[in-house]
Amino acid sequence: MTAELTVLKSHAKGKKNTSYCKGTTDKQVPVSTFFKKKQTTKDPVDMAEIKLASILPAHNGPFKVMDHLSEVLRDILSDSKIAQEFAMKRTKATGVVTNVIGKSYKEQLAHKLRETKFSVLTDESTDVGSIKTSCVVVRFFDHDPECVESKFWELCEVYNTPNPENVGKGATASNLYKGLMKKIEKHEISVTQMIGFGADGCSVMMEAHSSVASRFRNECIGLFLIKCVCHSAHLCASEACNALPRRCKDLAREMYNFFKCSSKRQSEFVQFQSFIHLKPHKMIYTSQTRWLSLVAVVQRILEQWEALRLFFSDMWLSEKLVAAELIFNSI
Repeated sequence: MTAELTVLKSHAKGKKNTSYCKGTTDKQVPVSTFFKKKQTTKDPVDMAEIKLASILPAHNGPFKVMDHLSEVLRDILSDSKIAQEFAMKRTKATGVVTNVIGKSYKEQLAHKLRETKFSVLTDESTDVGSIKTSCVVVRFFDHDPECVESKFWELCEVYNTPNPENVGKGATASNLYKGLMKKIEKHEISVTQMIGFGADGCSVMMEAHSSVASRFRNECIGLFLIKCVCHSAHLCASEACNALPRRCKDLAREMYNFFKCSSKRQSEFVQFQSFIHLKPHKMIYTSQTRWLSLVAVVQRILEQWEALRLFFSDMWLSEKLVAAELIFNSI
């Protein structure tokens, strides 16, 4: 073969290459092709596949495990006719969860919301893919278990790719309200059934005028507005911590940073813990995005206080490290 266009075109038309390419397509295969054409909901094989696929989202399992599960079931359950006909891998499992279980669950939940009063809870977040989303949860009285239930409704993209004009407007109260209303009205749920709205206390959500809550209040007379208790408690705790000397927070961070990148220091610290008969617990990081994380950090430092004093005394006297000296002088 030579690297010429005519030669490559002739090679592509060969019998062997034609047989290899037979049956391939660039289009996505619909999930309906995975099932039998004349199927019924009482087919035991289909029911087994749906029930097994439902385990993955229920327990946050990986869909890749389905690539091997079919062969394993056929091997260990050789006397079962259902297991021998069971054929499901990750592509089919994804399709079943998305197009069968997910849609059925959403229709059942929408039917309940049409017949009962409900509240909406929402909060915005930005994931690792830099996608701004708004999580929506509905809370209502479910007559089947006869108790109040909180159910996930939808994860809405604030900046939707098909509508790039919304990006320039930002996550305003108008855009968030329209996005929530669109998701509710899409399933023919009357907004008058809504009796409560909960969110964090930011001005976009809870301001008296021109916010998401004020727009819902104009549509639903007598609507209950509830701010998130966790957000309020976090703000109170943060303001209270600002009254503490700055060296207290700095000490907690410096202790964690001194151990985090050195397995040798961690092993040496375990020896001091064993000497004082303490449990070999590690230092905890003071997270900026976790509510009340400083409480756990302070409790861990107090628990290991005597071991920390001996460890940093030895570090400062033996290795003459500046970081160890600063921590030693602080404690």
